[in-house]
Amino acid sequence: PSRSAAALARPVGHLTKVVEMGRASPMWGLFLLCGFIRFMTEVASFCQPLLLNQLMRFIADKPTAFADAGEHSPAEGYLLAGGMLVAAATQSLCLQHFIALCFELGAAAKSTLNHIVFAKMLRLEATAIQDLTTGQLTNLMTKDSAKVQEFILFVHNVWSAPLTASWVILLLISILGWPAAAGIVLTVVLIPVQSRIASKG
Repeated sequence: PSRSAAALARPVGHLTKVVEMGRASPMWGLFLLCGFIRFMTEVASFCQPLLLNQLMRFIADKPTAFADAGEHSPAEGYLLAGGMLVAAATQSLCLQHFIALCFELGAAAKSTLNHIVFAKMLRLEATAIQDLTTGQLTNLMTKDSAKVQEFILFVHNVWSAPLTASWVILLLISILGWPAAAGIVLTVVLIPVQSRIASKG
């Protein structure tokens, strides 16, 4: 019952602004939880290439973050390999949990909006809904609410995509040096070129 559309719509049904509805909604906590899980996914994804780099240096008997060259122990190799396993498992579990929560949150938001629209229609007088067609009402309860659901599914990409791009660029520069910047600049320059070619095709 606490997850029903009526229960979710009750705290926000009297509000008119989207921002106020978002802050007052009981789904706000779940939305923040999704963001935290997505952040943990990015952290686990960032750790994997770092651990792989340390493992390769361990195999080549080069200095690592744990020991100098010629002073490595088998335990260090097991630790790095285990760390890669934990990081990969954490990334996979967090990503799948994030996707599941986003779908759950999107479905809850959609049903809540449908409930608010339908309840509002029942309270209106007959003269007030004469100018509202059946198609407009259908759009509000299907297409427009579905857009809110899609927004919830992809809104976290607004901050996670730049974060991913930033650590990938920093990792490339730290491992390959400044020559990696040439490839990064070329990639950025080719983005509008590819978009222009695709639009013409």
